[in-house]
Amino acid sequence: MVSRAFTSEIARQVVSVSACAVSAVFVVLLRLLKITWCIDAAGKLKLDALLIDDKPTIIVFWHGHMVPLLAVLNRYSASVLSSSGFRGTVIGRIAEAFGNISLQVGHPDTNSSLQAVLVGQTGLLAIAVDGPLGPYHEVKRGAIILSATCAARIVPVSVRVRPAVYLRRWDRMVLPPPFARFSVCVGRPMHFARGDLKRPDCAGEIVRAALEELEYC
Repeated sequence: MVSRAFTSEIARQVVSVSACAVSAVFVVLLRLLKITWCIDAAGKLKLDALLIDDKPTIIVFWHGHMVPLLAVLNRYSASVLSSSGFRGTVIGRIAEAFGNISLQVGHPDTNSSLQAVLVGQTGLLAIAVDGPLGPYHEVKRGAIILSATCAARIVPVSVRVRPAVYLRRWDRMVLPPPFARFSVCVGRPMHFARGDLKRPDCAGEIVRAALEELEYC
């Protein structure tokens, strides 16, 4: 009789191999596209000025901006947080292909998982605050918990792409076509204290409003 542990391990290996195959295709395609993309220098310089002091920083963005933002963050070797499983593995592989670091946790919205991943993490962390599966533009509390418990600032970032292709999925993911131009929009840094965790919905609304404002920068 096949044990449950053996079956689970086989399933995990199948997911891992499938995710690697899918991500490999995406990586080749995105690397070719990236050669043609043009990223606006003004936004990058603003982000450079914010990150020059090496303070613990959490960049927050909408899940739909994942692809262009990974291309922007490659110069900073950001740690990109994603969930475990098939989707998280694909995102992690793509993040690494763009020169970033992949961090996976089982449940990105839980305090214990986030704390376990970030022990000793003093660099740059990037989180899609409405991921991994939405709802659309609804801020999860993970980034706020990290800001409050790890004394890390939150910096909202958005990327405008012209022209752009939008996928028909929950996050309206943006895929930059060949020769697309990026405008990097950076909001003001925010800090949250432990007291803000008593009202996470209010803190989440502050983050959401900041990101929504950047949509029109």
